Amino acid sequence: MAGREHLGQCGYRPHWGVGRHIFGSQIFDYWLDPYGREHEHWTDGDQLTAAISPKLVPLSDVMGVQWGAERPSRD
Repeated sequence: MAGREHLGQCGYRPHWGVGRHIFGSQIFDYWLDPYGREHEHWTDGDQLTAAISPKLVPLSDVMGVQWGAERPSRD
């Protein structure tokens, strides 16, 4: 949240987030640069080891957002 506040104070425009990615559990927010390009700002990814078993999930589970608002259009 400190990084989000800093980017806003520097004049960047927030585009989407704050949310949490399903895989990796990173907390994210997306920003637009002055040219309209989108950049992800994230932190706090999970550490995975060989002791963690892989599992299959439906594609619909990985395309969403765990919490937070739905992704806005780029229009």
